[in-house]
Amino acid sequence: MRIVECKKNKDQIVVPIFYHIDPTHVRNQTGSYARAFEGHEKRFVNDLSKLQTWRIALAEAANISGWDCLGTRIESELVDQVASDILQKLDAITSGGLERRIETYKQIAKQKLENSLRTGTVETLTELTIALDQLADIKLEKAMRSDDMSAWEDLMITCQRLLQALAEKYLRTGNDKDLEVLKASETQINYLQREQANRIEGFLGI
Repeated sequence: MRIVECKKNKDQIVVPIFYHIDPTHVRNQTGSYARAFEGHEKRFVNDLSKLQTWRIALAEAANISGWDCLGTRIESELVDQVASDILQKLDAITSGGLERRIETYKQIAKQKLENSLRTGTVETLTELTIALDQLADIKLEKAMRSDDMSAWEDLMITCQRLLQALAEKYLRTGNDKDLEVLKASETQINYLQREQANRIEGFLGI
């Protein structure tokens, strides 16, 4: 029931797997499901509305496109097929989701940059560094998921812009903490540059 609610309210993807059960028995509550509901009717005699909710949820779940192991003799093949299907669905979701997140944080960073250029205050410059750091994190997530060098180049552009903003902030404040953040960012970006170079050469993750 909770799974069906998540699908309805949060638009989450549901992939039913009917393991040694006929989907029609789930949909119509027949066979072993009929026997199970007979026991539930005795247990919840004073709350039959709950049983009706369960029946509706099971019918809806059974109507969702899923996998039926009764049609596959070798279970290992079914597992491979299910895993491949789920990975494809997740890849479609995360790829699209990443692009939307990148665009959202890119717009936020642009707004913070405009504010910083307009006001010239340390506070707006700090907001810009935070926005750039968040944007870099999301771009890194995209770059790590693919071998597309354009994603790495795009990441490096944001990282260099972040370094510039952090250096400018330190020059304004002279604060030791700002210097530590700048050095830590330089170290992290140097590592990413090495990772980028390794991927170009074909040594993934080295």
